[in-house]
Amino acid sequence: MEKQKLKNDLVLIIVVIIVALAALLLINLYKRATTKDAYVVIEVDGEEFGRYPLTEDMEINVPTYNDGSNTVVIKNNAVSVSEASCPDKICVNHKEIMYNGETIICLPNRMTVTIVSGEDTLDGKTY
Repeated sequence: MEKQKLKNDLVLIIVVIIVALAALLLINLYKRATTKDAYVVIEVDGEEFGRYPLTEDMEINVPTYNDGSNTVVIKNNAVSVSEASCPDKICVNHKEIMYNGETIICLPNRMTVTIVSGEDTLDGKTY
């Protein structure tokens, strides 16, 4: 009787782990699919500075608030901030972003970097 309970418990645990891994895989595949036609939108002080395709590798120097600057890097379908004139460097230490809707924010320099895809709307704006 005890052996049967233990066996049933192990089967249940294995099934739950397999279902959880399958769900994570599907979520990850869905997220990547939504960034196929994505753009990187850079805003400074609420105004759009530029829009760049996520699929093209480039480095963008962004002049920011109060004579500051940030360097935004798009590489391998991911975006990061490599340099910033702000004192805290939170934006530089932020992990790279690659999925629709993710954002890097530099508050001292009033800059945001957001990934948007195709016809998405963000803050009431269509990109």
